[in-house]
Amino acid sequence: MGGASVPIMKDKDLAIKLMQSGVKKKNKTLTQCIANAIGWGLYDKLISDQEIEIVRKLSQSGNPWVRKSIVRSVERFSPNQKTLALDILLGIKFTDSKEITDEVLGEFENKHGKFKIKDLSESQLKELLENMVGCPSIDDYHIKLFLSKLSLKKPKETVKFLKDRVEFSEANRKLKDYSPLPFSWERNEPLHFHKTDQYEELLKDVRDWATIEKDGWMRFHYGSILFKMISSGFNEIALKVLGEWLFSTDESKLVAASTLIGEAPKNFVWEKQQFVIKVLDHAQKFGTKCYKRVSSSLYRSVQQGLKSGKAGQPFPADIEQRDKSSEMMRKLPPGSPEYRFYKALYEDAKSEIANHEDFES
Repeated sequence: MGGASVPIMKDKDLAIKLMQSGVKKKNKTLTQCIANAIGWGLYDKLISDQEIEIVRKLSQSGNPWVRKSIVRSVERFSPNQKTLALDILLGIKFTDSKEITDEVLGEFENKHGKFKIKDLSESQLKELLENMVGCPSIDDYHIKLFLSKLSLKKPKETVKFLKDRVEFSEANRKLKDYSPLPFSWERNEPLHFHKTDQYEELLKDVRDWATIEKDGWMRFHYGSILFKMISSGFNEIALKVLGEWLFSTDESKLVAASTLIGEAPKNFVWEKQQFVIKVLDHAQKFGTKCYKRVSSSLYRSVQQGLKSGKAGQPFPADIEQRDKSSEMMRKLPPGSPEYRFYKALYEDAKSEIANHEDFES
């Protein structure tokens, strides 16, 4: 690959002709060398008109490696060619590859990138997000950095995009290797919906959308994850929005909202005790079946994350669950809905500790 850049520096016209010929012949190895030279090898040289035309042709290459390599070429455009550079960047086919999508979005809001989100027109942003819907995954650093910035600048558009990915997954259930939402989100680049004026409106929108009855499990599952993503740790505004349904006289709304609370932080049932007690008391008014469904969702929140500990000792998480549940039980009326819930947590933790001790012995 390094050899491809040598003639470019010594005799530019000859190098251009060789690159044009190589692209025309569609030789895989040669095309990869050309893409690497244009995108990386000549990083400190202004791009020529002939190279721009080569980039346009390579932007639709069937070889993902080629498309990824030419992304960096936009940094070779002069400042007065910024609009053209952006058009070239957005013209690169990336929908089929998380890695190329990440490379493209790495050119935005990054200290080494050439563009800001504000450089995108409304139509460009709309098309960009629409093209990202089909991307196999958005779980990569620059993609999430872009969405982090976008959630503050364009919160409604960001939420719509995330919902669109879930709906795309619902409509293409046989599609392999497609993950609509990230597995996790980095703390140093969080989503910023809670800082916007539309925050409460967005929470209500996702709550209503996530609880629409659909065939299968996807809407409830990913809808709960999406609510968690935008809720900023289930803060007071998020609880207010959930409370509108959790304390409704409509049992179906109560049960639906309780599925969302299953994604609450692990310490939710300890830190929001009064809220939990109120929810359980209200659920019991609709009968045993409703109570069990709601308590099951709350139980699921306690199980968030993986357990870890020292070899030969019970998991600290189980010990904490046992001790905190025992403390709560002492405060509550025996037999009450909330007492039964915390007792179940207590018995579950005791069983896990006993099983661990039996295994070690």
